[in-house]
Amino acid sequence: MHWFIIFLSWFISCLLPLLLYLQGALRYSSETHMCFLELSKQWAVLSYMIIAIGIPYFSIIFIYRNIIRHTRRINTMINATSNLQIMSNRDLRVLKNILILIGILGAAGLPSLILFIWNLVTPGKAPVPFYLACILVINICTNIQISFIFTMNKNMKIIFWNRVKSVFQ
Repeated sequence: MHWFIIFLSWFISCLLPLLLYLQGALRYSSETHMCFLELSKQWAVLSYMIIAIGIPYFSIIFIYRNIIRHTRRINTMINATSNLQIMSNRDLRVLKNILILIGILGAAGLPSLILFIWNLVTPGKAPVPFYLACILVINICTNIQISFIFTMNKNMKIIFWNRVKSVFQ
């Protein structure tokens, strides 16, 4: 099932920008040397934000709501069994890590949301550097997210350091 979800996520991520391009919703800005969604096609911008941001967020919230419910149910049924306590503690650690990752993604999208609202209220009045700042914040948050995933995943660290050792030996 998880392979289907991964495939669907990649398919939507590739298909949606292509549909926006084919409908002429993307515009090249010579000042910033970047492509942006035209605000005159607000339905495209809104649908893009719902699909690109809303679906993953609500999917993650739904999945981890079920994990929390399962963990709480296990905690009420625990009869001092250490195995169940270890499993519930692991689930809570995973939940904490996912919430941190969601927070990082939310921070990455916040400037873009502010820019979107700014352009809805006063079209064309947003300063050009703010567009570049949005891209910069997305890049910084992506690097923070990758670093966080690396530091929290013990298997990834072991594989990485084994690879580094094999290169330098």
